[in-house]
Amino acid sequence: MLMKLVMRAAALLALTAAASTVGFYAGAQSKEGEKPKTTLKVGQIARVGPRIITAEQVIARTYDVEQVMKDEQFRILTNSVNYLVQVNLLDLEAERIGCELSTKEIDSEVARQIDEMKRQVKDRYGGAVPWPEWLKQQSLTEEGLRTYITKGARTILLKRLIVNYFETSTESYDLAHILLSDKQNAERIWTQLERGGNWKDLVAKESKDPGTLNTDGRLPRHYIGDGLFRLPTQDKPAEKEELTEDIVAALKDGEYSGPLKSQYGWHIVKRLKTYPANKARFHDRRGEFLAFADVDEKRFNRWVNVVTSRGDYTTEFRIPGLNCEPDK
Repeated sequence: MLMKLVMRAAALLALTAAASTVGFYAGAQSKEGEKPKTTLKVGQIARVGPRIITAEQVIARTYDVEQVMKDEQFRILTNSVNYLVQVNLLDLEAERIGCELSTKEIDSEVARQIDEMKRQVKDRYGGAVPWPEWLKQQSLTEEGLRTYITKGARTILLKRLIVNYFETSTESYDLAHILLSDKQNAERIWTQLERGGNWKDLVAKESKDPGTLNTDGRLPRHYIGDGLFRLPTQDKPAEKEELTEDIVAALKDGEYSGPLKSQYGWHIVKRLKTYPANKARFHDRRGEFLAFADVDEKRFNRWVNVVTSRGDYTTEFRIPGLNCEPDK
């Protein structure tokens, strides 16, 4: 957590440094105390003689650089676009359910995060490095850190409120599966189950999914539309013997499917337990959600997958070099 916050602070400083550099060049071309003049318009980034450098060109150049970046975490353009899309999805959902945040709630969240940072600094250094000294080492000020955290506090609170409301107000299932490499083996295992074979033993001996061998084949909690299985649509109906959302939804607790194929192989899926939707209104449970822990990226991305795959909100992209050619 501490390292993540330090990295966030470093990113803030990088942006500040970039802004300072721009200010230096602008100031070098104008008289002291004179406000720099510009003829550039929206969508124009810089001018070199008569030539204009556009935002499209900058985005395309950023994309070119990202092509050599193997780590998705450091792909600035993709991450920036995804972040803005996700923030807008949160805003739209907040409007839909009537989720508003007060200044007091945001200030309280900022104070909580700063107190947590102070605690971690104290635990890490045993009190040998006072908080003001640590800030100085990071080239930060209390005011600058507070301003930066405040910008993200609203998003953190919306995630906590909206994702927890979604998870508790949407029917979900505990599932398990046995993954086989081909149809013949899947049918063989299904026949053994039908004859009374032990699910746990068959998972351990036969399943090709190393990630679920130690959990009796158990999968993450499943919400219809979360991307775990394909959701058939009018444009893309289910193929025969394809593992899809509607098949999973039709199972009852304790039942398992016949052999079904996906891009990963052949599955036999068992529905372990159903969690019914809590139909209470959002505002009746709002305080409960605020008291929950922060929502991690895995849960948040699952929510994003659900609202987009269900068609609650449509998304579209036009990134030069990725979805289209520059300036087109």
